[in-house]
Amino acid sequence: MTVHSRAERKEPTVAQRDLTRRRVLGLAAAASVGALATACGEPEIPKIQPPVLPSTQRAESAATPRPTVVVTAGERAPSREGSLPEAGANRPISIALPTFAGGNWDVEPILLSAELAARQDTDARYKFTRTPLPSNFGYRWDYAATVDDGSGNARTDLVMLEQWDLANLVAGRKLLPLDEHLASDSTFNPGGYWPGVLETGQVEGVQYALPVAAAPWITIVNRDLAAAADYQIPPRSAWDGQAFVEAALAMHGDPEAPGGSDALGLLLNVEPMWGAPDQLWSWTPSFLFLQSALGSLPDSQGSFASLRSDPAKAIAEVYYDLATTYGLAESAESSSGNLWYRYVQGKIAMLIMNLGGLSFGWMTRSSGPDNVLYPFPRFGGGGAPVSIWMMMGIGNGTQEPKVTYDALRALDRNTQRVANVPTQRLSPDELRHLFAGYSEEAAQMVVDIMQTATYITVDRPQWGAFVNQLDAGIIRDDLSANEALSALIQRLEALGARI
Repeated sequence: MTVHSRAERKEPTVAQRDLTRRRVLGLAAAASVGALATACGEPEIPKIQPPVLPSTQRAESAATPRPTVVVTAGERAPSREGSLPEAGANRPISIALPTFAGGNWDVEPILLSAELAARQDTDARYKFTRTPLPSNFGYRWDYAATVDDGSGNARTDLVMLEQWDLANLVAGRKLLPLDEHLASDSTFNPGGYWPGVLETGQVEGVQYALPVAAAPWITIVNRDLAAAADYQIPPRSAWDGQAFVEAALAMHGDPEAPGGSDALGLLLNVEPMWGAPDQLWSWTPSFLFLQSALGSLPDSQGSFASLRSDPAKAIAEVYYDLATTYGLAESAESSSGNLWYRYVQGKIAMLIMNLGGLSFGWMTRSSGPDNVLYPFPRFGGGGAPVSIWMMMGIGNGTQEPKVTYDALRALDRNTQRVANVPTQRLSPDELRHLFAGYSEEAAQMVVDIMQTATYITVDRPQWGAFVNQLDAGIIRDDLSANEALSALIQRLEALGARI
């Protein structure tokens, strides 16, 4: 594949547009009964299962019925003995925090606020300290090895993590099970969470982490470019795959045409990853398209078998059409700095982002483009793709698990109060109280997304396989949709995934 330069891009033919339209509509027609129920106002909430451990770990877990907690080398079972610190004790509680080059600007401000509130909330029973651990955004980073203190134990009491590191930490035996603590905690209310979100902190049915902050994936649409293109943005309720493709084509500029612009209809680019330049990052991950159409990846059985299905092939073709047939993908030489400048200048019509970290502010700032927040488009019955970007677990090296659990719950409660999208249920008004920048419509959109979420539970290497084999295969490596999808399947198999 040769990525078209701006001058080489041609208006897609009627036949090409019709082919893409039939692919997208075919996906909608193949949507599950759950999607039809959603359309009728009766959403079916998918139950997302945790990632599958290697076979030896599965066997150990299956051999031990719950709620019994298995004590293994380097892993201490929760204790009911002892008492909690008294007010003013300032018991030190250390927190492992992955820190990227230049600092963790998303987590640290939120965590600092939560630590101060948790200290006050517990009458200064605890004093929280952070242990920064060197990390990067790469798919090969090993959290379990990094947090190890050299003895097989985690070096801190609490471990802050993203969901895609959970399986790695559990397989490395760096987290203690939480089930016994939760069962004896009268203040813990599973029903207070968004549907299915607690399961993202489980591995093989055991709760190892409490999800704290969610990150719904959304579409940022530039209303200025829509108006310039004389394009009427459809209502959010009609924002499906077909509307998304049509919007990208309608707002995509043609600098060679009289009066044409160089606006991008969609930021679709694969580039070296910041912090791990030997690996690739995708601005518009194909994984989101697939999960929107197919549902949870992996599925409830821990399998990626749905990638062999006709809907998966159709989604790969749609991604290929956007990138290649219609020439929306940027050249491999485009840098993130150049793309960011174009975004600030209002020359990118649509951007795919998630509502994690502190990103919400710049999405809607008054000095930037006139943006409106839309959901990620529906390509089928898979549900709304949502990441969990902040979880908390207990390190297996902690000396007093009961005390550490109490500190975790205090920190969890207070982080929920400052997270962009807490994992505990909120009404639209409550969400707007947290972030006044949300319009009423946007706040309702976020609540709707969380009510019908399909949570992203792939691990780091698996996400990397999607980016390197499917996204980069189509955008950079001259592969057809079928060739790139086949390469993805082979890579997942090599990683030991069930497929």
